[in-house]
Amino acid sequence: MTNTGEDIVSVALYALMIAIFVALYFLPSIVGWRRHICNIRPLVVLNLLGGWCLLAWVAALVVAIRNPTREART
Repeated sequence: MTNTGEDIVSVALYALMIAIFVALYFLPSIVGWRRHICNIRPLVVLNLLGGWCLLAWVAALVVAIRNPTREART
């Protein structure tokens, strides 16, 4: 019989690792959302569909950082 305490810790560590990887994957979308950029929808689509490719992920991050915010355009 296995120790359930160790099983709970390992499940918690796996859940934490998955949460970290998901947050890193969607980092460009999170940055764009927090900066309130004007064209967030195309950024999220690019991040969602092309984020697995490093080049598209970096492009999405650059767009999220360099695009003007809604407040700057008004």
